Amino acid sequence: MPSKEIWLEGERFLRAADARLVPLFDRYGPCTLEPVSPEEYFSTLVRGILSQQVAPAVGTEFYRSFTACFGEAPAPAALAEVQAAQLAACGFSLQKAEYIKDLAAAVAAGKVDFGSFAAMADGAIVKQLTEVKGVGRWTAEIFLILALGRPDVLPAEDFGLKKAMKEFLQLPALPQKRSEVASLAEQWQPWRSLATWYFWQYFAGL
Repeated sequence: MPSKEIWLEGERFLRAADARLVPLFDRYGPCTLEPVSPEEYFSTLVRGILSQQVAPAVGTEFYRSFTACFGEAPAPAALAEVQAAQLAACGFSLQKAEYIKDLAAAVAAGKVDFGSFAAMADGAIVKQLTEVKGVGRWTAEIFLILALGRPDVLPAEDFGLKKAMKEFLQLPALPQKRSEVASLAEQWQPWRSLATWYFWQYFAGL
């Protein structure tokens, strides 16, 4: 799990690797990203599902409504037994409710094994998570960064990252293809999560 000192090591690397990023470090200061406890993995994924294909503020409101109905740390096994319509009554779509139920059932059945994640490679975690209906690559990659604090993840489909890259790097157009984003971020390895976090800070101010 990356600590503050590890993120500072990454910042030093990125300052040397890509001088264009230096203003981001100077503006936003040291990275404050901290992994969450394993008890929060499920709720982090639920928040990711609720945030798919909507504006950040809408995703935040969906999650607030969800926790108002079921608390901050609902048991997956219990949630798997809740009717999708009852979930959706919290204020989001029936489809998202069904995705949350599928995730809850997968966790309860051990198909998603949070206890094994610490020893698993990023790609293996993404593969396990994306076998659950409604958990796409974007959700899995965001989980790797926000929940596990993995240092070299590039969520190339993330709109906030792409928009911030376009504006800050003064690109002629929003990068669309995953390969295009990966090419732009190539020199940030093995600290692409850290670079992403700084671009998210920039996006928040746009």
